[in-house]
Amino acid sequence: MNARRRLLGLAALVAILAITVGLPVVLVAVGANPLADGASWGDLTRPDDGSLALAAIKVIAWIAWAALTITLLVEIIARVRGIRPPRLPGLALPQGWAQGLVGAAFALFAAAGPTAVVSPPASAVPLDAVEPVVVGADRSVADGAARPQQQTKERDAPATVAYTVQPNDSLWSIAEKCLGDGHRYTELVELNADLLGGKPDFLQPGWVLTLPASPAPSTVPADGRRTVTVQPGDTMTSIASDELGDPDRYREIFDASTDITQPDGARLSDPDRIQPGWTLVIPAVRGEGEPGPSPTPEPAEPPAAEMPTAEPEDSEAVDATPRPERRPGALSALPGEAPTAPAAVQVAPDAGAAETAVSGHGDEPDSVDAWKVATGSGIGTILAAGSIALVARRRSAQQRRRKPGQKIPMPEGSAATLEQELRTAADELAVQRVDDALRGLAHQCSEAGEPLPGVRAARLTVDRFELYLEEPEHLTAPWQDLGDGSIWALDAGTALAPDSASSSVPAPYPALVTVGHDDTASHIFLNLECIGSLAITGTEEDTRAIVAALTLELATSEWADDLQVTVVGWLADIEGVLRSGRIRWVPTIDRLLDQLAERAESDRQAIAEAGVRDLGAVRSAGLVPDAWTPEIVVVADFMTEAQKSKLAAVTAQTPKVAVAAITSGVSVGQWAIRTSPGGSRAILDPIAMPLTPQRLALDQYDDLLGLVALADPAGLVGDRDPEPSVAQVETLEPVPEPERDANDGAPARREAPDTPTAPRLFVLGPVDIVGATGTVEDSRKARLLELAAYLALHPNATAPAIDDAIWPDRRTEDNLNTRNTATSKLRRWVGQDESGQDFLPRHAAGGGYGFTDDVTSDVGDWDALMGGDPLNASTENLEAALELVRGTPFEGTHRRRYAWSEPIRQRLVSEIVDASYALTKRRLMEGHWRAAEAAVTVGLLVDPAQEALWRLRILAAHESRNPAAEAEAIDRLLAITEELEVELEPETEQLLAELKNPGEPTKTHLRAL
Repeated sequence: MNARRRLLGLAALVAILAITVGLPVVLVAVGANPLADGASWGDLTRPDDGSLALAAIKVIAWIAWAALTITLLVEIIARVRGIRPPRLPGLALPQGWAQGLVGAAFALFAAAGPTAVVSPPASAVPLDAVEPVVVGADRSVADGAARPQQQTKERDAPATVAYTVQPNDSLWSIAEKCLGDGHRYTELVELNADLLGGKPDFLQPGWVLTLPASPAPSTVPADGRRTVTVQPGDTMTSIASDELGDPDRYREIFDASTDITQPDGARLSDPDRIQPGWTLVIPAVRGEGEPGPSPTPEPAEPPAAEMPTAEPEDSEAVDATPRPERRPGALSALPGEAPTAPAAVQVAPDAGAAETAVSGHGDEPDSVDAWKVATGSGIGTILAAGSIALVARRRSAQQRRRKPGQKIPMPEGSAATLEQELRTAADELAVQRVDDALRGLAHQCSEAGEPLPGVRAARLTVDRFELYLEEPEHLTAPWQDLGDGSIWALDAGTALAPDSASSSVPAPYPALVTVGHDDTASHIFLNLECIGSLAITGTEEDTRAIVAALTLELATSEWADDLQVTVVGWLADIEGVLRSGRIRWVPTIDRLLDQLAERAESDRQAIAEAGVRDLGAVRSAGLVPDAWTPEIVVVADFMTEAQKSKLAAVTAQTPKVAVAAITSGVSVGQWAIRTSPGGSRAILDPIAMPLTPQRLALDQYDDLLGLVALADPAGLVGDRDPEPSVAQVETLEPVPEPERDANDGAPARREAPDTPTAPRLFVLGPVDIVGATGTVEDSRKARLLELAAYLALHPNATAPAIDDAIWPDRRTEDNLNTRNTATSKLRRWVGQDESGQDFLPRHAAGGGYGFTDDVTSDVGDWDALMGGDPLNASTENLEAALELVRGTPFEGTHRRRYAWSEPIRQRLVSEIVDASYALTKRRLMEGHWRAAEAAVTVGLLVDPAQEALWRLRILAAHESRNPAAEAEAIDRLLAITEELEVELEPETEQLLAELKNPGEPTKTHLRAL
């Protein structure tokens, strides 16, 4: 039993004693006995001197004590007898309090037994061939007679178990976690009707619920090994120590238990992550005999679940069972209908992989790319992808416009931490899946001459994308109908149209935005154009965090060709920082409402004149393009009733146009995200769907805007180095040099050198390690290589620093087992030197982690040669340093890994470009134009859009007195800038003008005059 449960139970017990015994003692002690001085009817007819009121207070105090004591006694007797307590007329409120107190107090005693955790019963788990042992119970019994007796008790356990409500729990989440299916929450309502008091959506931490002991069946190997049930506070190492006598043997338990489907539907994927109630397989103790296997019973089918009503406060349930083939989630319910609670969707072929994907904690060195829906702080992965894409574009522009010698500023402190968190969570593939599916659908409709279907919401899981339509419609294959034509799904990886066709289709649903994720770790989207308005209600902190997340996601949306987000009131600094053309800020809403009303009326008239029915039809037919761009109004300020009515009229009127609203604290329509104080969960109205909304807290909002501002191309620091002019180059005589190969015009990729005598890390190009004397499993190589690169670039790294870098989504957890496992495997991989010493010492000086001095890296050599100042390095050092470059630093690394390397990568790109520039300039001024070309290709290999390097390359071709080579270099530069859709820098325009018209004044000269 954990400390928190002990404290709650102890506090409840003290409260019961204080009420039943302490309160009357206190009342007597303070003289609160209304009968002590006697009373008569005459007291009521005489003028009151205050004694009558005091006597009344005494009577009320004793009546309250009696009511509380009676309800407590009734609850205690019912608990002891194992029956439901009778309802006491007129005492519903104190009886509810008594239920909570008695339940928490009984948990203090009940938690010590095997029913304190939700454990799978013998009937649901094939345990006939194994010995059950309860972790945390007395393990000193080692004789052969004790274990059969314990197994008998396990099988004779009652059909229910106890569960103590934790903060933020709901009946759905408890059923999902403990019974494997959220739909089974109705069983909890029935079993705990008296405790819930007709309010199934109101739970208090500390309440003890009765749960059916019928979790999802587990699959335990029937090979004679015994099992244990995890108790609160247990760890894998403590179980290994208690069961096997050696904590280092935890890995044997982990390996033996990975195939078990746990009571909550999960599988063990990380030795650091075990949950109370899980079953673990204990290998036979050395020298201990093993019983033979027994037949495995068939698991029983769980009972059908009922759907919740549309209002979460309603205690009644609609007698309707969802169709098993549908399983779409609560989004299937239309306003006014009873919603279908989100089903537990199988999101991956393998249950273990699914749990890893949903939890995002499969962070062992060999883990696959984990499915995420949000960061640990609540920022959705779609918002993270859009934000990082914006920062990446700004930094790319910084690198392109950076002059040799200038530095790119990088974030520090909390802003740097946020960037790493966003990079780890950003899901570019999910963004691409949604964009491809929507544009592919639009292409299908356009080809068939049909209007776009009205999409109200969408849902993205690991293996499919689902659309929830306003009205039942028919979609063509490969879309799959999940029931009645209103919900359609597209399996992951299914292409609807060639990329070229889809990319030319206008964004069909640009106002689709993430509102959060459901209990099956699926993204939930709403189409703001369709629903008209979305209100965020709750505390000011919650509403601002959710509104900020919605606003930033819309402003950075990758599947919207264009949209306008108009912010009213709060978020005044967002327009000046983003400068994306999508955001504008206005101080008040009155004038804006008039503008929106005029636009809505104008768009409706234009749509009607085009002879089509709605916005989807004009987009599909390519008509009325001026009406396509949506305008989303974000009202983060107070509104009068007249203003709310005006906004509601604009957003609710049909046919719908591309105008929608997000409001904070007030509602102007049906749809709302309703939060509760202190909780992370929310309810999506009007369909009463529980979800976890994405949030962007105020400090994170400030840090995110700080990241974007820091990546402003105008924010470069440092002085630029003067470039040579055409006149200077023309005064030089080219030095005869040997002919180059025909392919010398293209940057050549350098290969890694021969295997060194000790391990060597390479990051100036694709990340690699050579010279390792050990072996490594292919499935674990990628993560171990990242750990090796981090240690090589961060000598004597501390354990917290390693955890934050390699496992950034687990900052609040102890990664001891995972880190030690990874370090041990890496140590064996890199091997030992000739004297038998590990290249990765087991006990490094200072307690940190790091390689010995024998292990080298190309970055280490680069830093030694450049000294942080490439422009002033010697020519010999420049040549040696550029020989180290094999490509872009950290090229080809995992899209969600190496987030820690971003500052290093940006620095190395800048320094490689500067080194290439410096050596090219020197060779150019020496007349060695071929050597200059060879030097400049290295920098262009790393940053092909660096115009300072292209100017030097053009000058090298000009110096060669070869007009064809000069024209080719110019054409390649123009092609790159055209592809990037950027303007040439003034220095480049001046150079091209001087080459085209030598001797004539250029625009720069004329401006100077």
